[in-house]
Amino acid sequence: MKSLFIKGTEVTPQISFDEEVSTLSIHGRSIPANADETYRQLGEWLDALFQSHSCITKIDMNLDYFNTASHKHLAQMFTQISNNCNDTKVVWHYCIDDDEMKQVGEIFARIFNLNFEFISFED
Repeated sequence: MKSLFIKGTEVTPQISFDEEVSTLSIHGRSIPANADETYRQLGEWLDALFQSHSCITKIDMNLDYFNTASHKHLAQMFTQISNNCNDTKVVWHYCIDDDEMKQVGEIFARIFNLNFEFISFED
């Protein structure tokens, strides 16, 4: 499977796939002016991954903030993955003082058929 690396900016997350350990990592901040363009490459990459009958073992989510448009695309990503991979684990990192980020992760965990693990950290 082709690797994936999308360099993050101040308003977009870094998105990468480590083929060796089958881990998709999304880190940083996601407040792009055009979320469709920001997440288009990820969606296309996931389509190609699933067409090749491959799966993602782990998703490492470590976003300090994301806007509503990004939320929509993350939900689409989780839908694609949960529809194609049965055993994917999501590691949801959140700052211990950020109840909202934890709650969003818990909502995703209830909606999608993925195994979520929550890890808090101090800022």
